[in-house]
Amino acid sequence: WLEATLKQAKADKKRVVVFCHQPLVAGLLPHSEPPPNSPALKLLEGSGCVVACFYGHEHVPYYTFKNGIHHVILAAMVESPKDGAYGVVEMYADHFRLIGHGGQPSMTKNFAKAAQAN
Repeated sequence: WLEATLKQAKADKKRVVVFCHQPLVAGLLPHSEPPPNSPALKLLEGSGCVVACFYGHEHVPYYTFKNGIHHVILAAMVESPKDGAYGVVEMYADHFRLIGHGGQPSMTKNFAKAAQAN
């Protein structure tokens, strides 16, 4: 279903944002190791329409950009008991803005040219 959805999104010239619990990219954090040669990651990277992936699981906020996709690990509320940790993501034609609250840092990131709709 994911492959078909991504193909349709690309055909429709849409950008795709993925939310998933466990990070798909190796090396984000020292103890974060998804399966090697993750078929899901290969599918996302090869789609030409995925612009960002947001993850939980690790509890520590982190960011990297790899193969045209922004990878963001969100902070966990349990790690910020006083102020919590959450964010609101605003999507725009050429970028996204994560407005962080409590333990979640804010960020603004531009989309890669390859994944922009024509």
